[in-house]
Amino acid sequence: MNGPSPQTTSEIRRLLRTAGLHPNPRRGQSFLVDGNLMRMVVDSAELTRDDLVLEVGTGTGSLTRLAADVAGHVITVEIDAGLARLAQVALAGVSNVTLIHADVLARKNRLDPDVLCELRTAASRWSRLKLVANLPYSIASPLIMNLLFEDFAFERMVFTVQREFAERLVARPGTKDYGWVTLVLATAGSVEVLRHMPSTSFWPQPAVSSSLICFRPRQDWKKEIDIERFRQLGMFVFQHRRKTALRILRDYLEQIDSRIEAGPLLEVSGIAPKTRGDQMTSEALLRLSRSLV
Repeated sequence: MNGPSPQTTSEIRRLLRTAGLHPNPRRGQSFLVDGNLMRMVVDSAELTRDDLVLEVGTGTGSLTRLAADVAGHVITVEIDAGLARLAQVALAGVSNVTLIHADVLARKNRLDPDVLCELRTAASRWSRLKLVANLPYSIASPLIMNLLFEDFAFERMVFTVQREFAERLVARPGTKDYGWVTLVLATAGSVEVLRHMPSTSFWPQPAVSSSLICFRPRQDWKKEIDIERFRQLGMFVFQHRRKTALRILRDYLEQIDSRIEAGPLLEVSGIAPKTRGDQMTSEALLRLSRSLV
């Protein structure tokens, strides 16, 4: 891949020192410094000039520049004011980048309105939308979930996350790692762990290793279901993951003030009454969601 060279550890140190900045451990600031892996992130997204890229966690702008060199446009979001100023200078000559200084998640349960507005406006001008990011560990799960349930059609999501979270994304039903985020991604598309990344690939070195993920959503998945019903039911199921399906459904129907009988509903959905919530597959939850009319 030709184009700009990824920043090295010494270059990032110099940039931060010159700006009077230090990595903020409370925000999980750990910069990807392995140039080969950074190129792998961008290459795995298979970017073209028809693509709009969303990046969360601009940092010093190194991954941003690599993505902008091959994509049509990059919207990049940075929560840290100092890093945002530093990146703005570093990206000043790159015309196809929009840098937003914001917390991409407002109170962890919804996307920032300004980011949403910019993304919706830009998405109307590009053929494909892709996420390409070295994600801060603390926001990976709520960010992915919020992006999937918004009215965007991502063609691909390529991102680095903590290895423990990556293992949750591909966990099997009934295992300790299997959860709501696992089921949503299995419903919406396919997840692939491209490779694991040692902590030495980052500076400062995190205490854990990371993984590079490629998620390919099915473009029609939201058309097949009532999204809000599926979301409410699924979250309820995994809040009570150790209970039986019969108990969970009875409690859920009572909560929504429905007079539907839980037993027949499970039978129609092909779910055994003693199935635990954490054993429910994406197909089973979809059938159950569709039966709740």
